[in-house]
Amino acid sequence: MAGDATTPVLVLDAARSPFGARGGGLAGVEAAALVEGVVDPLLSRSGVPREAVAATFAGGMDAVAAATRAVAAGSSPVALAVAVARMSGAPVPDRPGDDGSAQAATALEATQTRWIAAFHRGAFAREVIAVAGVDHDEHPVAGGFADGAAAVLLAAPGTVPAAAPLAEVVAVETLREDALDALVDRLGWGWDGVDLIELHEPSGTEAARWLTRLGAAAGRVNVDGGSLAIGDPEGVSGARLVVSLADLLRRREGARRGLAILPAPDGVIHVAALAAPPR
Repeated sequence: MAGDATTPVLVLDAARSPFGARGGGLAGVEAAALVEGVVDPLLSRSGVPREAVAATFAGGMDAVAAATRAVAAGSSPVALAVAVARMSGAPVPDRPGDDGSAQAATALEATQTRWIAAFHRGAFAREVIAVAGVDHDEHPVAGGFADGAAAVLLAAPGTVPAAAPLAEVVAVETLREDALDALVDRLGWGWDGVDLIELHEPSGTEAARWLTRLGAAAGRVNVDGGSLAIGDPEGVSGARLVVSLADLLRRREGARRGLAILPAPDGVIHVAALAAPPR
């Protein structure tokens, strides 16, 4: 992992619940049950006993960062990052709207079209774990508001010998948007070396702006659809980006490196850089 870490950090496995529309199929599921509905089968299929998880961190990308630090420092050989939101019945938070431009409309249509194509070819079969009888995203999620949970299981190499990790965590950082190019260079990748980008889309307008900002790399953004199609449970999307990216690195032929980018207010972004593990 980039930085001061001495122990590499692997994504042993990662998954999420379906993202349910506000008032939809997951509306009656309590937050704890949503989390357990993802975590229990995730640990089971990974061959990791619950007692082997030395630390659990709650939140979105912050939880992934904290779990990564714990494994890298050697204090938690196995750590779990979880995030959950129940937006049904909760006050609707303010979110940026679209500016009505053709670019925003095109970005919205593109992400939804990619999600539909990915869903119909079964791309989310491993990423999404059925909860309470709901087995797929309740697409499209109006306004992005959704109920859902996500979990990322991290470990040091050799901790679970039988596991086939999805990815290695190269870096998890919070920085200014204008420092993103420098981060990609510091990783030694360059934009030509970034095969996949999972970008949170708070609105069509922001999605269009980011596609312009990423230039030639825009064709590698949200290849199976993004937040505007999947949904955006408050505080879960950072973890969801990592889940989706890790699963893409597993199943997309030739993909070796990727970025998960979560924009925040005031020009700040949270970024996770993942690489496919040696096979």
